[in-house]
Amino acid sequence: MESVGSTSIAHNKNGWCTLIEASEPGDSQPPFWIQLHAGMLNFQYLDEEDPESVLTEEGVHIASGSTLAGWESNLFCTFDVSEAAEQEIEHMVRTVLEGYYGLGENCKIQISTSELT
Repeated sequence: MESVGSTSIAHNKNGWCTLIEASEPGDSQPPFWIQLHAGMLNFQYLDEEDPESVLTEEGVHIASGSTLAGWESNLFCTFDVSEAAEQEIEHMVRTVLEGYYGLGENCKIQISTSELT
């Protein structure tokens, strides 16, 4: 999987949101999604149990300096990453895609950026 670009969009005081949608080639299911905006990393959460233990078990790297900000079972999980280094955020995104969602290196990734209002 190649780099999806800079994750600096996630830093606080940035008025932009990046949406990453990823799926396996030919998959007819809606793509998995990850959002980076205003110091937050928000992504589709597929489980019912506490994300911190589930994500660690699935091999997700929780960025140093980040904290779990909120979650709802089978919907979303949000981490405050405003204190995390950019490389840590990128590594977390990669491990969510590869470890948690189980996507391979040939997965299809679509990235869009929009200004928050």
